[in-house]
Amino acid sequence: MTRRFFTLIHKSIGRNLLRLADTTGATIVEFSISAALFFTMLFGVMVMSIAFYSYHYISEASREGARFAAVHGSTAATYGHLTVATAGTIQAYVQSLGFPGIQSSNMTVTTYWSIDGSNWSTTSANKNLTGDYVKVNVSYQLPVSIPFLLSNTLTMNSSAVGIISD
Repeated sequence: MTRRFFTLIHKSIGRNLLRLADTTGATIVEFSISAALFFTMLFGVMVMSIAFYSYHYISEASREGARFAAVHGSTAATYGHLTVATAGTIQAYVQSLGFPGIQSSNMTVTTYWSIDGSNWSTTSANKNLTGDYVKVNVSYQLPVSIPFLLSNTLTMNSSAVGIISD
């Protein structure tokens, strides 16, 4: 009985090993396809998280630029230590904020002024007075690269409007 039992077990193990040996190649192929899809999705989620993170800071940068322009109107020089906001000083201020992970070289800051809030101009002449409007538009070029799918640049825009107080 024991001899017959061991013979059956030996044949059973031999068949199972042969079955495993036949499917080893298919398992490797299935794993490689599954791993490629999994890592592509994982990197896609990571890249989209970075995109949301970047947009959050770009919108904050536009609000900070509008606040800076509102506080530094044409009468700001009368206080002695404040400089009058121009397109150049607003751009320099926004790019100097130094948000982590945001490259200021990929950021473009455009400033518009308006007397009534409907007709916007890029020049501040006669429009940088107390009660006038200022709009700061920040554009950011985010390089996006997802393995096996795309490598592109994502453009993000955010605008903020403020009323000049000084």
